[in-house]
Amino acid sequence: MKIITRITAILAAVALLCGCTGNPATTPTDTPVPSQTANAPVEERVLTIRTYANYAFSQIDVDVFCALHPGVTIDYVDVPYDRDTYMESYTDYRDSISNALIAGEAPDLFNPTGIRTSDHSDWGNLADFYTLMAEDADFVWGDYFDSVFSAYSYRGGMYAFPLTFSFVFLAVNKSIGNTQTGEFMLRETASYPDVIALYNDMPDTEGFLIEKNLYPLLLLHTEGARYIDFAAGTCDFDNPDFIALWETLKELESTGLYNAEGASVANAFLKDEEAAKTNVFLSHIHSAFQYFLPYEENHFTHSIPLTDTAGRILIQTGDNFCISEASENKDLAWEFLQFVAAAQGPDSLKWAGTTIPVHRGAAEASIRREVVNYMTNTENSTPSELFAAIHLDGDKDEYANDIWLQLNAFCQHPMTASYDLLSSDFIDILLEAYNKFTADEITAAKAAADIQADISALLAK
Repeated sequence: MKIITRITAILAAVALLCGCTGNPATTPTDTPVPSQTANAPVEERVLTIRTYANYAFSQIDVDVFCALHPGVTIDYVDVPYDRDTYMESYTDYRDSISNALIAGEAPDLFNPTGIRTSDHSDWGNLADFYTLMAEDADFVWGDYFDSVFSAYSYRGGMYAFPLTFSFVFLAVNKSIGNTQTGEFMLRETASYPDVIALYNDMPDTEGFLIEKNLYPLLLLHTEGARYIDFAAGTCDFDNPDFIALWETLKELESTGLYNAEGASVANAFLKDEEAAKTNVFLSHIHSAFQYFLPYEENHFTHSIPLTDTAGRILIQTGDNFCISEASENKDLAWEFLQFVAAAQGPDSLKWAGTTIPVHRGAAEASIRREVVNYMTNTENSTPSELFAAIHLDGDKDEYANDIWLQLNAFCQHPMTASYDLLSSDFIDILLEAYNKFTADEITAAKAAADIQADISALLAK
C-alpha cells in the first residue's frame, strides 16, 4: 500500500473521524477517501504497536492512518511515563518486549526502550530496515538524512529505525584566551583529543575543569565499535591508536581535568556565571536549534558537534522503532513508520522537542515551526527567563534558513551511533579491561592485547 501524501486526503480522513462528510463543492472528486472505496474488497489486517513513553505519535495519528487505509485496525498501547513508578514500568516494558521477541510473539512495531537492539539483531529477532527499503518501490532515499541511517547500521543491516536523532554539541569558554577561542571558532567539529589539546594549550588552567557531560565512558562506547569489522568478523584493538586513546581516557579521569561535579548545563547559553567560573567546555546532549548559531553576548562560543577520533559526528538516540522479524505485517508496520517519519499525521513528531526528525521535510517544518514559537516567546519574555539573554533580531524565515543550511552541512559528515550499537557482550569485555587499566592493574598495551583476544574469540562465534 502506498501512503497517501496529499493534504486533502488527510483532511478528509480527519473529517471522517469527526463524523463530518465535508463540503461536496470543495472536496476534490479524485481524492481517494475511504468512503469512495467502500464497495471494493478490503483485506482485514491488525497491526500491533507497543510503546513506552512515546512522544513520536499519538492515538490521533493511529486513527488517521487507519482511516486512510480501509481494512486496517491498529492495536496500540502506550505505557506512559510516571515519575513515581518509572523504574517498575520501565523494567516491566523492557522485559515483556525482550521475552516476547525471544518467544517469537513480539508486537509488530515497538520502541526498544531499555532493549539493546544489537543483541536481538544478533539473535535474529528484528527485521532489517535496509531489506524493507529495498523491497519498497515507493521509498526515496533522498527524503531522509541517510548519514543517520549509516550511523545506525549494524553488521550490514539496520534494525532500529531512527525517527529522530540529536547531536552532542560542544561550546568553549570565551575567557580561556583569544588564541584557543579563535581556534575553536574556526572548527566545524571537535573530538575528545581536540578537547584535551585545547585544555592543555590554555595559558592557565587553574580553577577550570572539563565539563561533566564529556564523560570518559561515552568515549569508550563510541570508539569501541570503530575497531571492529563485523562484516569481516575481525577486530584491530592491538594497535598504537587504540593504546593512545586509552591513555586519553585515563587523562580525562585524572584529578583536575574531568569535572564530575560541574555546573548544570541547562542554561549554558545564558550569562551563567557559575558555569563560566568552573567549565572550559560545555556540552549539550541534544539538538535544540538555538545552539546552532553563535551568540556574542554569552560566556560560551557557538556550538559544534562532537566527533569520534575518526571524525564521525556522534549522534544520540531520539525516537527509535523496531519491527519484529516474526511479524506477518512488516510491510504495514514499515508504512506506518514512514507515515510518522514524514509527519503526515496531525500529532506526528509534534513533541519531538530538542531532537531532529530524520525525514528532511519533517525536519525543515519542525525548525520553521519552532523558530516562530521560540522567537515569539523571546520577544514577550523578561531578561530573567530562560534564553532571554539571547537577543534575536531580524526575520524569522532568515533565521530558520540559516539553521536549515547549518543542519544540512552537519549531515554531510559521516556519523556514528555506536554507543547504541555494541552488544552487551562487547561492552562487558571493554569495561572489564578498562576497569583494570584505570586501577593500574594492567597497562594500556596489555588492555589492548586482552581486548583483541577476547573480541576476536567472540567474533569467531
